[in-house]
Amino acid sequence: MDGNKQVVTMTCGDDPRIDLTQIIRLADQDAALVRHLLHCDESFRAICEDHALARHARDRLLDQVNAAGPRVTLEEYDRLIAELEDEITRALKNAG
Repeated sequence: MDGNKQVVTMTCGDDPRIDLTQIIRLADQDAALVRHLLHCDESFRAICEDHALARHARDRLLDQVNAAGPRVTLEEYDRLIAELEDEITRALKNAG
């Protein structure tokens, strides 16, 4: 994987560019497999988009939360992100 430190990005509507290097690192897969699945597997692409959007929303929420903020909401995003990462890992392992 170290030889494939390319940044794999895609756009998702009006949302900011989604950096999928995390996806590559998540399951220790190479960029070629991730790129292939993004183009050929609609379900995988949707999971990756959901994961990136959830991380982005959580980061924006975290920026707005003070020490007494809504920890439950952050925990919900953390749980959602972890579940999506598990789905991505399974999809990559099944494809590789």
